[in-house]
Amino acid sequence: MTQDLKLNLLTFNHPSQHQTFNFYLEPGEGRYPLQKHEFPIKIKDIFPDLPDDTQNIYTDFQIDAQSDTCLEVDLISSYRFAKHYYAYLLHAYFKTVANVTNINFVNDIELWFLDTSETHSKYNTYLKFVIRVQIGRISDDPELIISYDGRAKVLKKNMWDEDYNPDQIKGVIYKNQEYRYKEMNPEQRQELQEIYPILNRKLKVEFGIKPQYKRNPNKIKSYYEKIDWFRKNHLMTDEFKALLPLTSDDFHSLDQKRIFKTSTGSNLLKFAGERTNTNPNIGLNNHGPYSAAIKPMVKFIYICHEGDTEVANQLGNYLAGKKDDPKQDKKFKHFKGLKKYISLSFSASKEDHITFSNKENPIEEIRQHFKLKSYTEGTRYLALYISPYTKNCTDESKKKIYFQVKEELLKHGITSQVVTKEKIVSDDFHYSLPNIAVAILAKLGGIPWQLKINTISKNDLVVGVGAFKSKKIGTRYIGSAFCFSKDGIFKEFRCYPANDTRMLAGSIKKAIEAFKLNNPDAERLIIHFYKRMSRKELQPILNILFALGLDIPVIILSINKTESKDYVVFDHDCPELIPDSGTIVHIGYKQYLLCNNTRYGDQLPKGIEGYPLPVKVTISATNEDELKEKGILKGLINQVYQFSRVYWKSVSQQNLPVTIKYPEMVAEIYPHFENPGKNDFGENNLWFL
Repeated sequence: MTQDLKLNLLTFNHPSQHQTFNFYLEPGEGRYPLQKHEFPIKIKDIFPDLPDDTQNIYTDFQIDAQSDTCLEVDLISSYRFAKHYYAYLLHAYFKTVANVTNINFVNDIELWFLDTSETHSKYNTYLKFVIRVQIGRISDDPELIISYDGRAKVLKKNMWDEDYNPDQIKGVIYKNQEYRYKEMNPEQRQELQEIYPILNRKLKVEFGIKPQYKRNPNKIKSYYEKIDWFRKNHLMTDEFKALLPLTSDDFHSLDQKRIFKTSTGSNLLKFAGERTNTNPNIGLNNHGPYSAAIKPMVKFIYICHEGDTEVANQLGNYLAGKKDDPKQDKKFKHFKGLKKYISLSFSASKEDHITFSNKENPIEEIRQHFKLKSYTEGTRYLALYISPYTKNCTDESKKKIYFQVKEELLKHGITSQVVTKEKIVSDDFHYSLPNIAVAILAKLGGIPWQLKINTISKNDLVVGVGAFKSKKIGTRYIGSAFCFSKDGIFKEFRCYPANDTRMLAGSIKKAIEAFKLNNPDAERLIIHFYKRMSRKELQPILNILFALGLDIPVIILSINKTESKDYVVFDHDCPELIPDSGTIVHIGYKQYLLCNNTRYGDQLPKGIEGYPLPVKVTISATNEDELKEKGILKGLINQVYQFSRVYWKSVSQQNLPVTIKYPEMVAEIYPHFENPGKNDFGENNLWFL
């Protein structure tokens, strides 16, 4: 199958090879700092006494014929300096074109344009685009990466015309630039007529603005349409081409040498009887799960408010495959109960159920129940908590109940499944039942599906590290998970503050020691990290390997926990523009895009989840010789692809691997526990799904 793959990149020629600029040794108004590696190559022609340890010089990108510090720069040779110069030109040009212009912390140019298709009485909506300048990364020419960064909503009334609460304001627009309100200087804050707050969650509540949820059926196509609009309307003009002479009017076609694929059959899942399918829902319906719950005796405990017992009964009927109305047969044709869907037989006794009267604080009543109740040894219990509050509840005290219930049940060795009352009584609840069933089976130790062809080596210890930052707590936590065998199943879930890398290293030490007992020929430690791993974060792990006397390479795959928006690839041979699943594009030194979706050849995805943007993967190693062979790199990315297919919280395909997703889920919940100490049951169970 051929693909016509294009990257969101435009190439241009240097407007001129040589240009003269002023340079300075001291900072000043309008001067841009240059780091040492960005100095023009002949900088000592004007600063002959410049010390070798000088870290910064400055330029205003202007020419002053009377200045003694003018230098003619070869922009082709001084390409790092040239990137800054072209960014300066772009920023100056778009100040007269865009509604808002910014330069972000990596020197990209952010541009906002008013979206006239969306109107509201209280705010304006802007489309946000980003231009990045780079030279010779994908092609042999200077390049512009054109990306779309979503929407921003700015209140129409400025701070002079409206009495805003400053505590509720985070970002603002001031004289066509974005600022953090608290970081503005007193002179700027004095001009209240020029300050327009950017809408956030608190301001929405304050002004009664209801959130708008737009279901986007094809994220890839929508993204392309936005950047193509920007290209046609703002880059294909004579004025822009006079600034930077584009070499083509279309986005960049990728060289076939940059494109390769995951292994054949990597997307195949196996179910009962070793039968296969690429779709988890179809596979479960047709064949049943790969492995049933680990214990034959399973009991459900329903926990709900005393006014919601009928809702609990309704949920029980759905899980048992019973419908309240024969007219629902068509609606529930893809879910006929847990027994037929995941081969789970279960019982539920009324004396085990827990009802509480206090919606605001049910935890004491739940604890009292466990003090009085004993449970049968050898039986596996699962609690179904019917939450009276929705997932989007803004009351922190009500949200806290969810975590309290989870923690209390874990103390008693009981995993739980939380379902909101609102969801159970909704008309589309049948769509949620397969997801609930899969999570229940995984929490009971069953295996919903497994990989058919597993490229995970039995001699690899794979460690996943994900992160979550709580807005309420204000601290980032990292979660970790370990894969001890080639079946791709993760165990031993732990969590730490993100700045405590020694604790992470300590848990990796224990995992290595346990792994070595069963795998004395351990070959590699592979770490999937949620961002670029710094030397400071890696060093404690290397110290432990040295202390253990292990001379094995450490390979780090940095997997962005959000979809790649700066680099996106499109297949123009496909009407939906989505590349074939498993397509890998080389975009830089040991950096790749992985198209992780559900387009398999001519079979296009069904549903919103099937059209994700690609995942960006950067690979490094303690011994770079380990990464010389293309086959090794492909195998490492293949593992990422396959780990995304053993996600058991949903039957919808994920684009991120469980190595990042599972630890992130743990890190989201763990900080809310009152006593987040050691809990063997919690560390070896998928309770967080």
